[in-house]
Amino acid sequence: MTPRRLILLSTFLAAGAIVNLAVAWGIAARAEIRWNPVGPGPSLSGSGPGWSRDVEFEILESLPHAETGARVNDSFAAGWPARAIGWREIQVLDRTRRQLVPEPTWLIVRGVEAPAPARAQLFSASEGRLPVLPLFPGFLLNTLFYTAALALPLGFIAIRRRLRIARNRCPACGYDFAGLAGAMCPECGAERSEP
Repeated sequence: MTPRRLILLSTFLAAGAIVNLAVAWGIAARAEIRWNPVGPGPSLSGSGPGWSRDVEFEILESLPHAETGARVNDSFAAGWPARAIGWREIQVLDRTRRQLVPEPTWLIVRGVEAPAPARAQLFSASEGRLPVLPLFPGFLLNTLFYTAALALPLGFIAIRRRLRIARNRCPACGYDFAGLAGAMCPECGAERSEP
């Protein structure tokens, strides 16, 4: 692969990843948890087009520390066509202080706080946080999807160029070379390509 094509491919992959992130953040901004009045009680879990939030409560029977009583595993994911980025948090209920305390683990990625004006009306399902944890294979699949969508116009240009060469026309402007023997296009000055 030539250096020029490698740079072009890298540029399109980076652009695909940026579009992937922008789409996921846009979905996270609009995601809302609707409280279900039917059932055992309100829940923070929910899902919608392009997002999901799961909150799991685990009662700790064998208590390693007498002050701990429950663990809360909270995760959020967003993206389209697959869930691509999210956040994850694990908290432990501290009975002595009567509050949830973050569990120290490398699996926790809380996300980045959204700007204050955005938190007021957006990001309700993600608790005002922008998801930043890449979720594989979703992140990779979405990036390739958006890269292909961004590169599609270049494919049409290459196909048009090949068709023009096959029909004995100038690849740049489409001028008909029938009856001409020169190496240059008389219309635009582009070099003539052989079919």
